[in-house]
Amino acid sequence: MRLSHFSSANLVAFLTLGAQALFVRSSRDEHRQRLLVQRSDRLPTPIHGPHGFPPDNTHDNPPASGFHPPELPETVSFFHINDMHAHIDEWVGGAEVDCKDTHRKDGQCVGGSARLKSAVHRLRSENKHSLFLVAGDETTGTLFYSYHGHPILAEALNDVGVDGFTLGNHEFDEGTKGLAKFLPLLNCPILAANIESENEVVNTTVVPYHIYWEQGVAVIGAVTETTKTESRPGRETKFHDVVSTIQKTVDEILSTTNITRIVALTHIGYDEDKELARSTTGLSLIIGGHTDTPLGPMVGRDDEPPDGEYPTIEKNLDGEKVYIVTDFHWSEWLGHVDMTWDESGQVVKVVGKPVHLVQSLPQEPKLKAKVHEWREAFAPWAAEIIGHADVELESSNCKKEPCLFGELLSEQVALFASL
Repeated sequence: MRLSHFSSANLVAFLTLGAQALFVRSSRDEHRQRLLVQRSDRLPTPIHGPHGFPPDNTHDNPPASGFHPPELPETVSFFHINDMHAHIDEWVGGAEVDCKDTHRKDGQCVGGSARLKSAVHRLRSENKHSLFLVAGDETTGTLFYSYHGHPILAEALNDVGVDGFTLGNHEFDEGTKGLAKFLPLLNCPILAANIESENEVVNTTVVPYHIYWEQGVAVIGAVTETTKTESRPGRETKFHDVVSTIQKTVDEILSTTNITRIVALTHIGYDEDKELARSTTGLSLIIGGHTDTPLGPMVGRDDEPPDGEYPTIEKNLDGEKVYIVTDFHWSEWLGHVDMTWDESGQVVKVVGKPVHLVQSLPQEPKLKAKVHEWREAFAPWAAEIIGHADVELESSNCKKEPCLFGELLSEQVALFASL
């Protein structure tokens, strides 16, 4: 970005976005009472564990042990995003700046929670049996988070209608105390099988997996073990090996229920997702995040090719196919994959593609109005001028090599540490 001046708010955004780039490199009380987790081995019991949510949260209570839901849908549609990083308002695709009227005139604006909500609701109306899942890193990245914190991020997610959320490393940027303020605000299961925390709220709110009985699908969560060095989880939170934990959880589900449709919702990275698929058995689908990986074909993104196919296919230890999807970042795209099983629980058909949330797609009016109100609240703060830059503060290459943006970040961190 080229700046003739920058404000205190700009600097906060620099610090949060720069840290993000460096990291990539290297009713509710009632709900939570139903989420108590048996901690003896980090796995819930099949009946009395975290599987059930009350009907007012659109999740059925857990059936009796051995129950197999009748007439399971052959096909389940999965919609997903990851690494939104507080981009709850539309922004300029490819330029990584806020969307202004000049950009709207040229049709350059993409993403945002209001547009995401419209897309998800439209797809739900077309696909009766569906789940909308978020693969982590909702926090850290824009002034919406820097100024308002967790509450508006949770409100936006709840408004869109999330069915399941796995933790990302950036959810720990304010420590487990900060995370404990965020989690109770979410109206969906929060999934991470491989963490164990001494923080009471985190320990009783985050669950290893959730069974969606209507769809006949179990979803297991996992977060990267590198969170302990990439963020601030503190010594009170442990991160266990992803592969062995996922396999243990799969085995538990298969041995205690009749559920065979098992999905991993991960925040570990694309290469790690592929390794997870190759190193385990029992998974049908992996929905991932963390590395901001574009998978395609991505119609409308012609400037550079995707890093892999959507979905990517790997073979597990039994030689069976495992399908892997991820959705780039910042809600510019909405992942959509339809998976069909036969009566024996074998995957027989997979169809999917990422949907580009371009400006021509409508924004849901009520959520759009909320986002505008949230932006207006920090507008005076963002406009405060505290300095000038006569050169371009390049940031697009910061994940690959030294850059001016990174130098500014490093200098400001060093200055802050010396105060």
